[in-house]
Amino acid sequence: MKRGITVYGLQRSGTNYLAKLLEINFDIFVKNHALVVDGETLYNSDLEGVMWKHSMHITDMFDSSSPCIVLYKNPYLWIESLCFRHRADFDIDKHPYATGDGPDYLLAGPDTAIREVKEDPNNDNPKLNVLMVAQAYLDWHASWTDNPPSNSYVVKYDDMLIEETRNQHLRNIASKFNLRDIVDTYNNYISYVPESIVFTEDRYKYYEEQKPLYLTDKQISIINNVLGRERIERWGYEYIN
Repeated sequence: MKRGITVYGLQRSGTNYLAKLLEINFDIFVKNHALVVDGETLYNSDLEGVMWKHSMHITDMFDSSSPCIVLYKNPYLWIESLCFRHRADFDIDKHPYATGDGPDYLLAGPDTAIREVKEDPNNDNPKLNVLMVAQAYLDWHASWTDNPPSNSYVVKYDDMLIEETRNQHLRNIASKFNLRDIVDTYNNYISYVPESIVFTEDRYKYYEEQKPLYLTDKQISIINNVLGRERIERWGYEYIN
């Protein structure tokens, strides 16, 4: 019988990619991950009592008996991705930082998501969403990586894109949780990952260089003020002035 594990990370942080990567290399299934193609669910998911993979905080539903992989992405690129580049179901009214301090359209209703209020990349007057998303990133880290659960393994998304570091993390995960390999050599072939764009050389370069394309200097300053140099560098990323 396959062993169940869980994967956690913010929206657009690579959780689908990580779940597939784990499932094609180990004799496991990811409990809180769904892969649906043409209406057919190909992997087990949404088991009763299992937390949503994008949960902001560890709750009473957190399964402390199963291995847990926690994934995070470069803060500048993640904030840029959510606000400018890709769709993400990041509900505004359900977030603790969705206060009445910003424009009314940020509080339009329960179905309002960041994708509906994306800012103009050329706008030098940042609105609430960049600030809110930066605070959400900090809030998530406070719950998941500052004091990670004892049954967890924390990994950077960027490390999983590079063969050497990816294979080292896979070996570490297998060793920590006593997982059984189902391949002789670790496989990185992901034929279909929902919500993702096919990786091109330019996209690999984007993550390799770690430089945002759309954030203005003022928006980067907002992110720096929220997160701080010490945290950004502790998470393994360069502080951008």
